[in-house]
Amino acid sequence: MLIDGDFGESDNSTVIKIVPQKLFLKLNDYRIQIGVSKLFYSDLMIDLNKPYSKYIENAVKVITNDIENSEQGNPPYIQNSTGRKGLDFWIDYNGNVTTWFNQYKYQLFNLYIDSYQEVVRKAFENLMTAFFLKKGYEYRNKIVSEVNPLVLLRAQAVNLRDYFAALLLEEDKTKLYYAVRSVQLFLGEFFINEENLKLYSEDLQYVIKLSQIELKEMYNESNMTF
Repeated sequence: MLIDGDFGESDNSTVIKIVPQKLFLKLNDYRIQIGVSKLFYSDLMIDLNKPYSKYIENAVKVITNDIENSEQGNPPYIQNSTGRKGLDFWIDYNGNVTTWFNQYKYQLFNLYIDSYQEVVRKAFENLMTAFFLKKGYEYRNKIVSEVNPLVLLRAQAVNLRDYFAALLLEEDKTKLYYAVRSVQLFLGEFFINEENLKLYSEDLQYVIKLSQIELKEMYNESNMTF
């Protein structure tokens, strides 16, 4: 027997993770709490030509709702019932692990190979994953949309949360733009400063010191990664 529960609350007494609705399954003398998940519209064969279909609209709507209501705008973080924040990990069936919405195809971690300490350290060592941990979902989307808004729509419309970052930054050119902008915005805060730039090549230092307008022009003029 199913008994209706509250809407828009966490289904867990230890961590705060908002679900659309809580239900209670009653079996004899047992009462089991259940969280009702969202229905996603996952599809790799999407049509991104205008006018956009109702399917695209629904897919974007459900992932936006998930980010705003269940992830509080920053999927890699989770908060427990005492108010402390920690990292929220996604684990694939083959042992691949990363923080939510933060997987890149060239940087894969695995439970059978990497220790917890290594996974956390490498997540913060990589500028792109660290920037997402620091700034969150909308901030990353804003940077990517400066030069390639279509890949954002693609990632949202495919509707696979596990591979959102991999789809968003699949093109090397867009990925490099995002990486350079991450360095620019990290300067003077978090762990990047002018002294750290000396570790990079002269060409890369030059690119990092360009204005956003100049960097965008370079992106648009280039047929390959710069």
